[in-house]
Amino acid sequence: MQEGAIAPSPSDTPERLAFYARIGEKNLAPLWTSLAELVTPEPRSPCRPAAWRFDEIRAAMLEAGDYAVLIEAGIIPEDELETYGADDSRLPMSAMASYTPGMEISGGSLGQGLAIAEVADALRKDRIEVGVLHSPTIKPLDAATIIREASRPGRLVVVAENHSVVGGLGEAVAATLLRAGVAPVFRQIALPDAFLDAGALPTLHDRHGISAEAMGRSIREWLSK
Repeated sequence: MQEGAIAPSPSDTPERLAFYARIGEKNLAPLWTSLAELVTPEPRSPCRPAAWRFDEIRAAMLEAGDYAVLIEAGIIPEDELETYGADDSRLPMSAMASYTPGMEISGGSLGQGLAIAEVADALRKDRIEVGVLHSPTIKPLDAATIIREASRPGRLVVVAENHSVVGGLGEAVAATLLRAGVAPVFRQIALPDAFLDAGALPTLHDRHGISAEAMGRSIREWLSK
């Protein structure tokens, strides 16, 4: 039987089989021929639960790093690995990547990279110099880069993330600056520490101030003061 073909049953008449053939040409199929397999008294999932203990799989996880699967899959060329960690690389994951030196605004991009890029582009069109520090991880945190950029005179530091205002990147950056004795004007864009409504993400992002438009409004307001 070919893939997608319907196996005839004893009750199938020539007329019914002809109907199946006609609708099959339009990539249609009768639900009743497979309903018994789809809706079963007991689950028939091919998935099986599994539990992994980190100490048992740690060696395999480390070994996986020896295989450049992205290269084998043709996703990135092998010579591009030489750019790993550079600011202008597609692979700037070894440290925080800094863009637009001499910026008047700094923004963290963890979890909000695309929205922050949209905000930065809109502000630049309004002749507001903006830079972005891309923080791929909270731990380890590139404290040296954060302190260096936040120490520039007249700096407004904005940390934006789609995480709770408590316990995320914003608090980590604030604590880093406080310990270093650096005190720029600091603002945080994040979700409130509360039970939030459910709904479409664009609506919720705008409601809680983390959409591109909402972040742009907040930053312009802070700069005007």
